[in-house]
Amino acid sequence: MEFQAEIIRAIQSVASPALDVIFQCITVMGEELFLLPVAVLLFWCVNKELGYWICWCAAEGNLLVNSVKGIFKVERPIGYDGIRTLRAKTATGYSFPSGHTQACANLFTALAKAVNRKRFWILAFVLPLLVGISRMYLGCHWPMDVAVSYVAGICLPLILWLFYRKFAHRKALLFLISAVVFAPFCFMQGDIGDFWKSFGFAIGISA
Repeated sequence: MEFQAEIIRAIQSVASPALDVIFQCITVMGEELFLLPVAVLLFWCVNKELGYWICWCAAEGNLLVNSVKGIFKVERPIGYDGIRTLRAKTATGYSFPSGHTQACANLFTALAKAVNRKRFWILAFVLPLLVGISRMYLGCHWPMDVAVSYVAGICLPLILWLFYRKFAHRKALLFLISAVVFAPFCFMQGDIGDFWKSFGFAIGISA
């Protein structure tokens, strides 16, 4: 972990009150405070089909991330020598991988795939990168957490798109099956409260 800690320390070496505010604002793009209003807005005000797609991707991404967290149980860098932590209240559960980074990448990649416009693809690559950097700057995640989540958040919607286009006429069944396959992870030990929230959300989307 020391090598990863050095990377975090290097990022935090440029810390300032202004950057503290900027990165705390950026990290919100990976939180429910930002993601849920966007999903609701898309569903009710733009296009329900797009809303279903975005919500399903979010549900699957959250389940995947929290399942992996429960398997590896990596502790966060919080309290590690020379690393300061801001916005610690957002650092729930285990560290690997980063839920914030995955959620942001997932949202904008799913959106880009659905609308297939260049500006959304740019957002899909740039914004999650900024969120990932913010998680390290704030001392909430290791670099490996961010790197894996960045790739997973982009790749997962691309894979799910293949199933969604094929079974779009049976969305409820598709959503339910894709949630139930994670049911065995309900029996994991440790701090898995976030997994239960994700599982409940996925079942709710099916309903």
